[in-house]
Amino acid sequence: MKKKGIKAMGILLVVALIVGMIGTAAFASTAVYVYTGYRNGANTYLGSYTADQLNAMPFSSPSVKRYSSYDCNNTELISRDAYGPDLEDVLRDAYGDFDSITYLEFYANADGWDKTVTKSSVLNGMYFSDEGATGVAVTPIIATKYGDAGGTLSSRGCLRNFYGQQTYDEDVMQNWTKNLDAIYMR
Repeated sequence: MKKKGIKAMGILLVVALIVGMIGTAAFASTAVYVYTGYRNGANTYLGSYTADQLNAMPFSSPSVKRYSSYDCNNTELISRDAYGPDLEDVLRDAYGDFDSITYLEFYANADGWDKTVTKSSVLNGMYFSDEGATGVAVTPIIATKYGDAGGTLSSRGCLRNFYGQQTYDEDVMQNWTKNLDAIYMR
């Protein structure tokens, strides 16, 4: 009887460990790590920022900004509000030579999402209110909260990167990386 109890306890312990590991991957990222170099190659760790640190950045007052994108099916223009510090300020804090950077790679470990974009496409984005409207410049951020335009903001799926469109009909939404874990600059 004693051996069965020990065996049952061992099985329960293994199941608890597996559930704990899976559960951790399903939750939002707790920090974004910043590197120079390549994710799958030579890189240098520069630092990390938690959501609390991002919300308290003295040099980049976090604020709510509005972003637009065609939805993933390219059927309609959607808008999202997002809250967080300016991406450029965070990356300049991590790496003083930000002007020499050409590409940014955003990575989310939870689902293996990896997207490389040019720095200029991210920094020079715009918000469009509707078709035919003139784009309004919007700075990219690392969002600690986001939601539908004019709605309640939530931290679900954050940290996230948000940046504007180059043209009215561009689908940048697919590049707004949820559960952002790392940014690689090169």
